[in-house]
Amino acid sequence: AQVVSSAGTVCVRYIVSYVHSPRLLPALATNLTTHKSKEIRSTLSEVLVLLLEKWSSSTIEKQQAVVRDAIRRACVDADPTARTCARKAYWAYKRHFPEDAEQLFQRLDVAAQKQIERERNIGSVDSLHHVGTGEGTFGI
Repeated sequence: AQVVSSAGTVCVRYIVSYVHSPRLLPALATNLTTHKSKEIRSTLSEVLVLLLEKWSSSTIEKQQAVVRDAIRRACVDADPTARTCARKAYWAYKRHFPEDAEQLFQRLDVAAQKQIERERNIGSVDSLHHVGTGEGTFGI
């Protein structure tokens, strides 16, 4: 069962990476926010981050309300992995729709807001850690 699950996850990631269709968003969001399996919710939270990193704003805009609601609900999910991915999804969403993301942030409870802010600070430290670590930088 684990092999089939892993293959399915890989398949979904490929589809989201290469098929940029707003029609995928409602199914993803519905399962992300209502499925009983925490593994499925956390995996779909990761997929949402991937989608927000790869897709254009114009493609996402057609289902913007669905994405916003999925992020809001995932930020308070019972599964910690789903919540962590939801916070990453928030920051990716903010790069697409800064004003809407700010309104979403204001609607979240204080605990979720603090976690989102903490995630930004962690992300900043991680990105600084990777600066200049690439091989062949400046011909060296």
